[in-house]
Amino acid sequence: HEVVFTKYEGKKDLLKLAWRTAKSDATLSWFALGYAYTATKIARIFKKRSYIIAGGWDVEWMPEIGYGALNQKRKKMTKWALENCTKVLCVSKWTKNSVKRIAPRAKTVVVPLAVDTRTFKFVEGPREKAVCTIASAKNATTIKVKGLDVFVEVARNMPDWKFYIGGDTDKSVLEKTCGELPKNLQLTGYLKTDELVSLYGKCM
Repeated sequence: HEVVFTKYEGKKDLLKLAWRTAKSDATLSWFALGYAYTATKIARIFKKRSYIIAGGWDVEWMPEIGYGALNQKRKKMTKWALENCTKVLCVSKWTKNSVKRIAPRAKTVVVPLAVDTRTFKFVEGPREKAVCTIASAKNATTIKVKGLDVFVEVARNMPDWKFYIGGDTDKSVLEKTCGELPKNLQLTGYLKTDELVSLYGKCM
């Protein structure tokens, strides 16, 4: 199938979304957010199939740690979208349970996230005493949710090993959250696919 990406940022994109939906067989929305509600509404008007990928944070609300998108304002729209789309694709059983808690009538299926094993494959050869994690974190909440504070602490306690944080993580925020970073920890910044493969390949 041909896939057409449509960026929806509000009412100014409504006609574009409607026109593309009318010309398509189905809509697919990553995350159960406002645009998924709109896409599902339009798909029903044109009698098209609509799918929503529930990724986790979009169907959670944990104000004590500042995590999740499902606040009281969004809950009604999210419930409607989940119960009226053709199918909700859940990335885990945990996410499926979260969806069912919000929208009991939602039609769900668990589809775990996958990896391209032709690109990301184990390569024999020498490796560094190194550990890596990949994360994009721009604030203290995300750093803690993704466990980067723990990763930094482990690096402090294992000075003979190298630690890499790959991805678009803000160093100044990481330092503010975790204190002075150990010398054996390196932030690589954004990595292209071949650079990511190389990083994975040299770590234990």
